[in-house]
Amino acid sequence: MNRKKLYKLHSILGISTGVFLVIVGLSGSLLVFGKEIDQLLNPNLWYISASKERLSIDVLRAKLKQELPSHALAGWLLSEKQNQPDQVWLHFLDSKDRKESIILLNPYTGKILGILSENRSDSFYSWMLKLHYSLLMGSFGYFLTTLFGVIFIFQGFSGMILYRSIWQNLFRLRTRQSLRTFFRIFINW
Repeated sequence: MNRKKLYKLHSILGISTGVFLVIVGLSGSLLVFGKEIDQLLNPNLWYISASKERLSIDVLRAKLKQELPSHALAGWLLSEKQNQPDQVWLHFLDSKDRKESIILLNPYTGKILGILSENRSDSFYSWMLKLHYSLLMGSFGYFLTTLFGVIFIFQGFSGMILYRSIWQNLFRLRTRQSLRTFFRIFINW
C-alpha cells in the first residue's frame, strides 16, 4: 500500500471512529466517579444519620436472617464512614439461579435501606458501564467495541509509519547545537 492510500485510510478511519472514542472516553470518565454519582442520585439509599454506636455483626446478621430467611451470606463490606450503610452480599436460595444481591443495611438500626441487583443493573453506574463496554447493544456492542479496538491498533501503527519523521526528530539527541539548546530540549522532555 502506498503512502497516499495509507494516509487516506488513516484519515477516514480516524474521523469515523472519533464519535466512538468520544462516547467511550466520556463514559469511562464518568465511571471513575460512578459510586459518587450513584450516591448523589440516590441519597436515601447511601446516606444515613449516625447514632452513637453501631450494632454488632451478630445482631445485624440475626436481623437480616429474620427479614430475609431464604438467603445465604456471601460477603459483608463494613462502611468506612459513619454516615454510610454497610453493603451485604446475599445469595437468594429460593431462586433457581441463586441470584446474588447487594443489601444496603443501616448498621445502627439493622434496617434494610435497599436491595440492589449484584450487577447493579438498576443503577446509573450499570447503565454507564453497559454504554462503555457494549454501547447498550448487548453482544453486538461487544463485537463493535472489539472491532474498534482493532481499528485503533491499526491507527497507531499506521500513524507511526506515516509520521515517522516526527518520531525520529523527537528522539534525536542534538549534540552539535549549543548547550543552551540541549538543556532547553532536555528540560522540556
